[in-house]
Amino acid sequence: RLSMSTLTISNLNDGTTTVPTTYITNGSAKAWLNLNGTGTIAIRDSLNTSSVTDESTGKYTQTYVSNMSSDDYSVSTSAGSDRGYIETVKVNRYNQFEPIYTNGMQVVTYNNSSAYYDTHFVLLQSFGDLA
Repeated sequence: RLSMSTLTISNLNDGTTTVPTTYITNGSAKAWLNLNGTGTIAIRDSLNTSSVTDESTGKYTQTYVSNMSSDDYSVSTSAGSDRGYIETVKVNRYNQFEPIYTNGMQVVTYNNSSAYYDTHFVLLQSFGDLA
């Protein structure tokens, strides 16, 4: 029978640089996603993402494997196209259509004409404390 142990370390050192472990645990992304948001959507790669739902044109919902401790965490987003121009990404936690939840978040992407648009690259990062 295996038992779990807790290893408590104050600092990590690679031989040249020492970093406090709190910097790593508090400053690292707790979830991230690289999504192909066109056609049948596909997760290219991710961390702490159980699924992504295609809600409608330009609207996606990311669901986390492990929840965040509250909805007060920070997100960073971007999107791009393979058509030679950049789309804009909007994440708005105060809008009923794009809220941030403890178990995931919704994001909308739209093109330069402000129309909802399925884009080739939807990139999301979430920073905060896990539950």
